[in-house]
Amino acid sequence: MDESVMKIEFSEWANNGGIESANSTYINHAIDVLEWWLDEKLPDADIGNLFRYTDIVSYREKITVIKDRDDFKEVNQKDGIGRPSAALKRYEEFLAQRYYSASKAVSKGEFEMSESNENARKLANLLLHTHNLILHGAPGTGKTHLAKEIAKEMGAEWEMVQFHPSYDYTDFVEGLRPIKTDDGNQIGFERKDGVFKEFCERALKSFEESPNENNFDDAWNKLIEEVRNNLANNKLTKIGSWEYGLSQTESLKYSSVDSPSKYSFTITRQNIFDTYSGKQARPKGGFQKDMELIVSYMKEHYNLANYKENIGQKKNDKPFLFIIDEINRGEISKIFGELFFSIDPGYRGEKGKISTQYQNLIEPSDVFADGFYVPENVYIIGTMNDIDRSVESMDFAFRRRFTFCEIKANENLGMLDELEEAIREEAKARLLNLNEAISKIEGLSSAYHIGGAYFLKLKELENGFYSLWDYHLKGLLREYLRGMEGADALLETLKSAYENHGLDSELA
Repeated sequence: MDESVMKIEFSEWANNGGIESANSTYINHAIDVLEWWLDEKLPDADIGNLFRYTDIVSYREKITVIKDRDDFKEVNQKDGIGRPSAALKRYEEFLAQRYYSASKAVSKGEFEMSESNENARKLANLLLHTHNLILHGAPGTGKTHLAKEIAKEMGAEWEMVQFHPSYDYTDFVEGLRPIKTDDGNQIGFERKDGVFKEFCERALKSFEESPNENNFDDAWNKLIEEVRNNLANNKLTKIGSWEYGLSQTESLKYSSVDSPSKYSFTITRQNIFDTYSGKQARPKGGFQKDMELIVSYMKEHYNLANYKENIGQKKNDKPFLFIIDEINRGEISKIFGELFFSIDPGYRGEKGKISTQYQNLIEPSDVFADGFYVPENVYIIGTMNDIDRSVESMDFAFRRRFTFCEIKANENLGMLDELEEAIREEAKARLLNLNEAISKIEGLSSAYHIGGAYFLKLKELENGFYSLWDYHLKGLLREYLRGMEGADALLETLKSAYENHGLDSELA
């Protein structure tokens, strides 16, 4: 998303109560800090325009680094009221509200399956900015169905697997599989990609870039290499009236030939690319001429081609959604292994590259020959039932990599609209009555409610509500009550609640 769009959205949010009791002067100061002021105050930090950050994970990573710098602490203190740190905080709050509002709505039970398209849209928007999502709740609440609806809403190519206790790394990532030798008389072993790695390879191929005819990256890398070689020989690289070295992040760092000790500044790759493509590189146009000289230098020395519109942009950023049904039933650490690092939302793409357990056996022609990573267009949804005992064993390392959204049984009654009109309202009444009775039993809660998916079985049962109780609900509820004092009496209480729904039944 364009920086100017984010700036406008932030301004509207702030002026409409996002920053409580703030006047226009305060808001304009915050915008200046985010757009250009902090970048100019900390020239070596490669900050740039902070409105380029559209997801909260990447933004938090960036400002954590900024706040740890001694020069930031100094300018923040000198500013008197701590305006820079306040501006950073306000933009973080803006991003949080912008992208996590769907998560908050779910936790408050505002999603209803009768508005399933709206549910899927909101959750798809949330997933696009968090990358990893867990749909959890009572059994039968439509979590798996909702995951597929989210895929449709995103226009994503999707694949689904179901975890179980025997599922492991070789199924999910890669492993050695038996094969017959060429003569067919012996058995050998061959490294094979697991289902998730194969999925990521497909996603990566769809995320390819078109040929980079403007050869900007090649010319830029050669310039950086020249500057690096000159530094190795204790020399700077002169372009125009400035001599250049490198910052810690390998941006160009320059100082005036006439007064090298009085002033220094940093120019990033993005600054030069913006200049190359005809844009103003910095908010107020500062040092634009110097950047144009660098572009000219790259054309003269490294054959940088004239800029062509839309060249080098991603030709296909189609999302790929991997759905893991009953994710908690697998032994997570055994299945994911070192992928725990790569699935972190902050390490999508090549910056999250790792060596897998069989990296030494991967062919040089493989797309992951230099290491595996999860492409930026890959998203993950896991589903799980809250009452499964395996939920309790899921560690915090896993939990902090996912956003959790509860799907509640009593708020998903819209899924029962698939039933015939004659029994639809009765099914909803029975479900609500039964779940209310479950909640009244000590030791049980909404995690033990009966989801609407159970009642969809009415479409196939000959004896309607009677068969649903005898063959599907009774056994499950008996397991809920196992070991409780007076379990049989409690089961009768639940049956009574199920039958006393207050509506005349055509099937009961």
